[in-house]
Amino acid sequence: NRHIGSELDLDLTWAHSENVSLGAGVARFMPGGYLRETIQATSAAGSANSGRGLNASNLAYFDVRVKF
Repeated sequence: NRHIGSELDLDLTWAHSENVSLGAGVARFMPGGYLRETIQATSAAGSANSGRGLNASNLAYFDVRVKF
């Protein structure tokens, strides 16, 4: 299994003027089969990650852009 995972993004941008804009967004990464198999193999070998699951990662951001 070579599927690392999937990512879903939602980005919004609002331009006040040509030189000033605001941006915001959220993203979520869902691990795929390759990462799950790697974690299971590492856990079986007795690493520090033993017994832990593999969760999705979330990101939220806000940007202010000013051009000079």
